[in-house]
Amino acid sequence: MNVETHTDTKFYLMHMEQEHRRLNEQLEQLRKLFEETGPTPAEREQLLHKLEALRSELSHHFSEEEDGGCLEEAATRCPSLAHEVNVIQGQHRDLRAQSEALIASVRQREAAPAAQFERLAHALDEHEILESHVLQRGFNNADVEAETF
Repeated sequence: MNVETHTDTKFYLMHMEQEHRRLNEQLEQLRKLFEETGPTPAEREQLLHKLEALRSELSHHFSEEEDGGCLEEAATRCPSLAHEVNVIQGQHRDLRAQSEALIASVRQREAAPAAQFERLAHALDEHEILESHVLQRGFNNADVEAETF
C-alpha cells in the first residue's frame, strides 16, 4: 500500500469513527432523557430538541454515505461489497422514518416512546455493525473496531 492510499484509508476510517462516536453520544443523552423525562412541558421540549438534533445528524451522516463517502470508496476497492453498500443505503429511508415517527410520538405524548426509541437505537446499532463490516473488508483493515450505537 502506498503512502497516499494509506493516508486516504486512515482518513476514511477516522471520519467514520468520529461520526459514529457523535451519534453514540447523542443516543446516550437521549436514553438518559427517556429514563428521566417526566410530563413537564419543559422536559418534553428538551427531549424533542435532542431528537431533532439526532434526526439532523442522521440526515447528514446518511447523505455523506449516499454521496460517495466511505462506503462507496470501500466498494470501489472491493467490488464484492456493492450489495452490502446498497443494503446499508437502503436502510436509510427506514431509519429516517423511525426517527420521524419517534418525534411525532413524543409531540403527541404517546404512551411508549421509550420503547420506540430503543427500537430505533437497536436498528442504528445493526446499521453501524454492517457499515463497520464493509469498511473492514473494503479497506482490508482488520484492526478497525466496530463501535456500536
